[in-house]
Amino acid sequence: METILDSERSDECIDFTMLCVFFFFFCVCVHKKVSK
Repeated sequence: METILDSERSDECIDFTMLCVFFFFFCVCVHKKVSK
């Protein structure tokens, strides 16, 4: 059971990291468009 809980936690962490990375790139793209 413990290993299953750990794997679920790591998956949530990965999802959160991907979301942050996606948001960061989105902001960069918007900033470049606004700068031009």
